[in-house]
Amino acid sequence: MICDQQEPKMELKTPTNPICSYNVRAVYGTKQYIVLSFEELNTLELDITVSTETYLIGHVNTTVRCRHTKNLTATLEELGIRRHMRIPYNKACYYLFEATHFTLGANHLTLEIESYHKRNSSKQTLSLMVHVVQPRSGMCYPKIVFQQCMNPKKPREVDVEHFTNIQAIVEKRCYSLKNTFRTQWTIFNFEETSMIFTPHLI
Repeated sequence: MICDQQEPKMELKTPTNPICSYNVRAVYGTKQYIVLSFEELNTLELDITVSTETYLIGHVNTTVRCRHTKNLTATLEELGIRRHMRIPYNKACYYLFEATHFTLGANHLTLEIESYHKRNSSKQTLSLMVHVVQPRSGMCYPKIVFQQCMNPKKPREVDVEHFTNIQAIVEKRCYSLKNTFRTQWTIFNFEETSMIFTPHLI
């Protein structure tokens, strides 16, 4: 007699109480911190993506261990993050992202948390907003867009060993009789920790 043994169904659980903490008002060209915290994080594999409409801020898989804190409020204060609402928990597991915004005005900030277990998957999406303002220096900042590479959901592969043409369009220029403006092009790896391509000045 042959008996078919069926694997018991496992309910796919989502992470507990994900909270995104960041400064709603960000200064143009200044490094900002974004913290995604969980009250509890189960053992299921997660993919976490943080992006705006024009900027892939970060992507991490939970095979990379999260950081732990017993006082999330104090951790956020150390990172310079100001919250206007009380956090429902202080003991937390969290991931830290760094962002430098170069698009002035209102930017839609999206966090996608996708969990996997064999054939099952689920996705949580947090839709937020960050307002990027100019520094108080009063300088003019040009606005430059690209025909490619602007949408983080549609990245373009770049092979630095071969010719790659990425065309920039200057939508707003800065004219000054006193100052000379230079444009510097650099290509970094995904983590922005090492420079791949030598910069050129125009």
